[in-house]
Amino acid sequence: MSSWAGEITFVNTHGGNLAALRGAVTQLRAEGHHARWLPCATEELDLHAGHAETSIMLHLDPLTVDMSAAEVGDTRPRRRCSPP
Repeated sequence: MSSWAGEITFVNTHGGNLAALRGAVTQLRAEGHHARWLPCATEELDLHAGHAETSIMLHLDPLTVDMSAAEVGDTRPRRRCSPP
């Protein structure tokens, strides 16, 4: 059991992280930690550090978000920015 948290929850905002998250949660559980991961379907909303991810971080841990560094990026949906 962790001495610093009752439960560890990873919020996945990137589909490419699935194998790593499954492995990490499996290992953490084997070590006796209460761990899980949750999907957060942001892929169709915008790109990394866009409105969706920034909003999530502002909710989860607002002191870690430096809004003075915010600048407008590519505002198109991801499916229009990345090849299929």
